Parts: sequence; C-alpha cells; structure tokens
Amino acid sequence: MVISNLAQTVPADAARRLDIRRAPEQNLVIARGKVPLGTGPVTESIAVRRPAAWLGHELKAALHRRGLAVRGSVVVVDAEARDRTPLEYRRMVELGGTWSPPLRERLPRMMKPSQNLQAQLLLLEVGAALPAAPPELTTEQAGLRALPAFLARAGLTPGEARLEEGSGLSRHNLVTPRALVGLLEYMLRHPHAGVFTNSLPVAGVDGTLRTRLRGSAAEGNLHGKTGSLSGVNSLAGYVTTRAGEPLVFALMLNHYNGGPGDRPARAELDELAVRLAGLRQHTRDATATPGSAAP
Repeated sequence: MVISNLAQTVPADAARRLDIRRAPEQNLVIARGKVPLGTGPVTESIAVRRPAAWLGHELKAALHRRGLAVRGSVVVVDAEARDRTPLEYRRMVELGGTWSPPLRERLPRMMKPSQNLQAQLLLLEVGAALPAAPPELTTEQAGLRALPAFLARAGLTPGEARLEEGSGLSRHNLVTPRALVGLLEYMLRHPHAGVFTNSLPVAGVDGTLRTRLRGSAAEGNLHGKTGSLSGVNSLAGYVTTRAGEPLVFALMLNHYNGGPGDRPARAELDELAVRLAGLRQHTRDATATPGSAAP
C-alpha cells in the first residue's frame, strides 16, 4: 500500500476537511484536504485491491516475522478453478486455525461503520447454509431466495422490498419507508432484539452517527442506520422522545438537490430526528385531542 499525503496543515482554529480514498484499481491511498494544527489522529477504513492476494502476502510476511520459513509464492485461485481441481485435504497438515466470532460480535462491526462488503458476505453465508438450495444457484442467488420468507415473517408484503444483492450499493435495491419501519418493529419483538439494537450506530457516540446530532435530544438516545447513494440519503431506527415515548422511524430523501445554500441532505434528516427526540407530547395524548399542537 502506497500513501500519497497531499493534505495541508492549517491553523488550529480552522475547520478540518479531510478526504481519504483509494485510487481505482490501485493500492494507492490519497489524502487531500486541510488538517488543523494539533488535531489528533484520524482513522479511516480503506478497501484494498485484490484482497485475497493481500491476505496471502500479509500472512506470509507475518510467518516470516515469527521465524517460520515459507517457500514458494502466494497463489490466488478463484472458486471455479477450485471446483475443477479440488484440494486434497488429506495430504495437508493444519498449522493453525481460528474460529469466526459469533454473529452478535460481528454485527456491530458491520452495522456501525456501515461495512458494505460484510453485509454482502452475510447474505452469501445465508445462501451457503440453505440445505435445499438447487446446486446451479450461486450462494448470492440462494441467499436472495431466503429473503422473501423472512420478510413475510416480519409482516412485509412482497411489493414493499425488492433486493438484488446484500451490500446496499445497487440502484435496483428498492424498499419503502413503511417496510423499514415494519422491519424495525419486528426486530423489537425478535428473541435477539438487544443484539440487533446494540449493533446500530448511536447518535453522537459511534459509527456513522458519531459526529452527528451532538448537543441535541437525540445524542446518546437515537439508535439508527444511515444509508446514502448519489442523490439519496436516509436514516432509520429508534428514538425516545422527551415525553418518554419510544418511536420507530424511517426517513428517506430521493433526488435531493439541496436546500437553501446547498444545505446537505443529512442536515435535513438530522433536523427531523432532533424534532422527534424533542417531542414533549405523547401520541396517545395527541390522539385524545385531535387538532391540538404539541407544546
């Protein structure tokens, strides 16, 4: 990995504007922007090119550092080639291994930073675990076949959600706000509701919401998942009002062009979230007095 640092140091009272990204088809990370003097470390997660080869080379280097000589070069073989020439495991000697952590530990690592690749891998795991999946299906196709049954258990109708992959990056993934609310309500009744809720980013605390909604009634209160594509921005989750009422919400902006002064979409969503957290009237009271306004 090669780092190209084009960022500039600016006075301590200036705003930090830092952009870190990897160049397409290269293991070259470029940092641009301005960093105020005295700023603490900035941590970013960056995808690498050819991750399987990256892992192999890192493992080989780690073994060398521990005094274990490894002869030969790292070879990456795709799944189809492996099907044609299966490994003869009986002729191999296991030098070490590790168990994947349970889902309750993996879920926050995916949800809080919004790791798209891990979300897709979970869908593939579902497909691989289906015992009756036709052999001609890929693990992705098998995982997608399992989704309708789950959505039906959550009380969603077929037309409310259409998914074609698990990362959330496809423009063909379609879901309604009502479907998101229904899913969130279902997860509150789920036997592992606490695991799911604790995996969500917390406003002003961690994950993709760590810098948002600070100093508001939503800070430390709202648990939600962000989602964005070009022209699309969304926020859905749970929040408790000042009246002590728990709410489930889903906010979506499509084809957003910016408000006055090119106001960012997240600012619109954050304002709505703060209003929900700041409600002082319980919905049962509002229902009892139609047309009344909340104080």
